[in-house]
Amino acid sequence: MSLRSDRIHRHLRARSGKVFRLLAPGFMLIVLLTIGVSLPAEAHGSAIKKPGAPTGVAALPGNGSALVSWSAPVSDGGSPVTGYTVTASIQSCTTTTATTCTVTGLTNGHLYNVRVRASNVKGEGHPGSAKVRPTASPPKVSFDGSTIFT
Repeated sequence: MSLRSDRIHRHLRARSGKVFRLLAPGFMLIVLLTIGVSLPAEAHGSAIKKPGAPTGVAALPGNGSALVSWSAPVSDGGSPVTGYTVTASIQSCTTTTATTCTVTGLTNGHLYNVRVRASNVKGEGHPGSAKVRPTASPPKVSFDGSTIFT
């Protein structure tokens, strides 16, 4: 081995750690092996994102509570929705698959902005929201002019 090829060999060994020399009459071949860790490649345009906002959020007032309902977001971000979180001030409730949830511990007569967020493997998405004012008496609901609850 010549002095020049010996320097090349030392330089490659310092950079990679594993160098193999294959000698044959009249020439020398140096094989350089490097092993590294890389992140998995993602197909173009298939990056997973957080889900969109739940749609059709509605809140029915109760005595110190609110029954909240919604529909799944239009976009799941490329990964299935794994759950929902409903918040009203500091009170909250969570579900995994249901699209209704009752938030308790609310103050009657206080106006709350209720927010519903969907989650997937990427995290929580933007909220869908509705307003509700809990009351001690049930709401009046009428169909065709006749009162059902008073």
